[in-house]
Amino acid sequence: MGTRLAIIGGGPKAVAIAAKAQILREEGLLDCEVHVFEAREIGASWTGRHGYTDGEQALCTPAEKDLGFPYAEMPGAPDAAEKMMARFSWSTFKASRGYADWVDLGRGRSSHGEFAEYLKWAFARSGAILHHGEVTRLEEACGAWQVEWKEAAAAPAETHEAIFDGVVVTGHGPARTMGPTSPRMMDGQGIWLEKERAKVLRLLNTQTVSEGATIVVIGSGGTAAAILAWLVREGFQDLPIHLLAEQATFYSRGNSVFENRLFSDSTQWQLLTYTTRKAFFDRLTRGVVWDAVMNELVHLSSLNFIDGRATNIAAIKAGNLTVQWQRNLTEFELDSGEEEIGETEASLVINATGFDNWWFLKLLPPGTVPPGESERRAFLERLMHGMGEDLTFGDGWTLPRLHAPFQSMLVGPGFASLLALGDMADRVLLPYMK
Repeated sequence: MGTRLAIIGGGPKAVAIAAKAQILREEGLLDCEVHVFEAREIGASWTGRHGYTDGEQALCTPAEKDLGFPYAEMPGAPDAAEKMMARFSWSTFKASRGYADWVDLGRGRSSHGEFAEYLKWAFARSGAILHHGEVTRLEEACGAWQVEWKEAAAAPAETHEAIFDGVVVTGHGPARTMGPTSPRMMDGQGIWLEKERAKVLRLLNTQTVSEGATIVVIGSGGTAAAILAWLVREGFQDLPIHLLAEQATFYSRGNSVFENRLFSDSTQWQLLTYTTRKAFFDRLTRGVVWDAVMNELVHLSSLNFIDGRATNIAAIKAGNLTVQWQRNLTEFELDSGEEEIGETEASLVINATGFDNWWFLKLLPPGTVPPGESERRAFLERLMHGMGEDLTFGDGWTLPRLHAPFQSMLVGPGFASLLALGDMADRVLLPYMK
């Protein structure tokens, strides 16, 4: 009897693993069923129908860094990379729908929506089993995982359980919450829903707003940049906007051969110190904006940066909001007259501080994560430092095998992004090979 692998989330990581598993099964090197649990649809977060994007944004990473990239030889499977290229690559996908036009037009960047179509196309060829449902609980069962999920289409919702040898958790998780429930308070996930974007456009087109409204965007990473670029495309580049963040600027991300090489070379990555790896990851993966988006942001004529951390958001008169913030100042700065706190009124606040990448902790058995905040931080830090080459938690982890690519920064810089999907899939599947 073969093994069974459960993947929570139907995005690029799930599809990359499913595709590589199909190649290995055909080679007789893997006897493992891959089950993907997705409540909406494959590639949901890229389609523009479920938030996170409008689907029209250009994919920042080169499309050639696809499901099999970097196509390195997998231990014990010397022909798998070549077959992966032939069956599941971006070029093969494009060959099925206008490859010549794509090349002749300069191999332009795909949209998020087209990338979602690529994921659907690959998943349909992968042989993986799709469960349209939401995983609600993970329990240990004799050294394996008992996965509980609810079918999305069932009314009332039907609960199912099954045993798996390993679990992969993927996806950014929900947007971080902040502030009151208000039609003028948005986050980096919901603002991309069509009805929410229409609401924002109606608000920004009113006379009240155009006469002096301030937009406050909290955060200065890719989510904030994408939202501001959308405002530019909609013609609101001249509205006054405050960007509130502890990194009070946008750092750009170009296409450097030296940086890209580290994303593809995990051996070289391991030779770096922890401090260097963390700095590299934070600089090029978190809080960074690709040049293509940065080129749109230069059109913002009234963008003001506020160096601080949002501490409170409250509703006030006429439906507006007030945003309070605090700056991390030294005693010397305070003595010299610098202000530690500030406040501004806004007609629209967008919380673009990111997403909860540890969302899956709520699925684990009670008592797995320490209750205190400092103990919790120390526990999660220990898990990341103890992560193995197969992207599973090690030090301090007593539960069955759980692969967590989004927490794998210390193992390799590309596994948390789209930059090394093929290598990520190899590492996850290696423990299940014959």
